Amino acid sequence: IPPTVERQIAMLVTPAVADAMMGKPAVTAEPGAAAATITTALAMTEVDLPSRNVIAIWPGTDPALRNEYVVIGSHSDHLSPLNPREHDSLRVFNTVMRPEGAVTPFRTPSADEWGRILRLRDSVRAIRPARIDSIYNGADDSGSGTVAALEIAEAFAAGKISSKRSILFIWHAGQETAEWGSGYFVRHPTVPLDSLVAELNLNSIGRGSEADETGLSGSGAPLHGGDKYHQVIGASRLSTELAAIVTQVNHDSTLALDYSQDAPGHPARMSCRDDRTEYEGHGVPAIWFTTGGNIDFHQLSDEPEYIQYAHLARITSFVLQLTRRLGDLDHRPALTAPKPDHFTCHQ
Repeated sequence: IPPTVERQIAMLVTPAVADAMMGKPAVTAEPGAAAATITTALAMTEVDLPSRNVIAIWPGTDPALRNEYVVIGSHSDHLSPLNPREHDSLRVFNTVMRPEGAVTPFRTPSADEWGRILRLRDSVRAIRPARIDSIYNGADDSGSGTVAALEIAEAFAAGKISSKRSILFIWHAGQETAEWGSGYFVRHPTVPLDSLVAELNLNSIGRGSEADETGLSGSGAPLHGGDKYHQVIGASRLSTELAAIVTQVNHDSTLALDYSQDAPGHPARMSCRDDRTEYEGHGVPAIWFTTGGNIDFHQLSDEPEYIQYAHLARITSFVLQLTRRLGDLDHRPALTAPKPDHFTCHQ
């Protein structure tokens, strides 16, 4: 049941080699059948493969402002496959032992905790058979942000709404590997960096229920989501005016905004994580919108069945309204901190 750090080795072989490895025609082999004993020598060659940001622009309507951009960002990568695990066993283990998924350090359960884990597993097994899986689908992290950005793009493309400024949509690659995609973009921008008014980053926005442990307070107490729950990180770090605009757009309490994870000195250092920090480090005000932690974070169980779709739609609508406000604003949100010469993120 406990997760490990082992990684699955995948080998692509010809049918003839597969037959030799099985000791019989591989097409006749049943799952779990023992293979022949083979001896071989393996040589490893590392090959760099390309990874690409996906970028699109919706042109603004105002000739004087269309060369400025509001950026809608997400990331389209996730984690590589793991050795097969049983979905429900892993999830009930995390329910008891790892309420924030990979963020919660692994430890061996006590006898009472093992009892609870096994009772939960048996109750699930009474409903359905075991589900073996090895693929990290990343439905929340950040399939949710990826599709939200696409929905916002489709809303503009439908022609019923517009923006005086242009909207730059970017689906970053390599976020799970030290923010490679966003780091590359700010060092090799497709439009001038000083034309970017703000970056609104959507990553993991599909959860946030009362059952989700969304983070810890500064003193270490667990926090939980709820109706309309949403975290805002980084809004005022370069522009207090940008933070004020977020509050104005949320004037009717469309969302219950949680700023606790952005508190100075917070041990989780959320303000120094995710793609938004690459923009902030280059002088672009950037906000990370997220529903926070949950038991499926960086787990095989981050699946579409656990996404809270009505909540995801509410958040997407809110970011769309914020995008339109920034797109039509008669001035850029004022910077309260200058662009740093050498950026080092401090929580």
